[in-house]
Amino acid sequence: MRTLFLVILWLCSTAIFAQDVIPFGTVLPVGLDSSLKSKKTKAGRTITATIMQDVPLGAKSKIHAGTKVTGHVVDVIPATKANGGRISLQFDTIEIAKQKVPITTNLRALASMMEVHEAQLPLSGPDRGTSEYSWTTVQIGGDVVYRGGGPVTHGSEF
Repeated sequence: MRTLFLVILWLCSTAIFAQDVIPFGTVLPVGLDSSLKSKKTKAGRTITATIMQDVPLGAKSKIHAGTKVTGHVVDVIPATKANGGRISLQFDTIEIAKQKVPITTNLRALASMMEVHEAQLPLSGPDRGTSEYSWTTVQIGGDVVYRGGGPVTHGSEF
């Protein structure tokens, strides 16, 4: 009986931790760690992705680039000669401070490797005096990142 209570308490503390750490609506720019092909991928397959750039969370807190996100393949419709394939994914956890934190996600934008590369470059050309840590970049989906210390914005929303 005591063991069950500790497990429930641990699960509740993880859920509270996730709410306190990652605000609702936070955009997580991820890149898949491996490619998926609709003819070879099966539903249920575990997938991993990597956070592609630091994600500010407020009050000197952030999710660091390189953080791992884990999920699974929900559904696969293989490509045919007439139609392209479709793979549905769901991300379930993110590892923060060596803890797997449950997350609920929605797809906001999809991008090619070239678009991902361009999203990591500054809006204006770098000069000799500007550190890459001070660049202003536009993420996939349109969010603007002020790496010099400002919040991530989407239009006029913070």
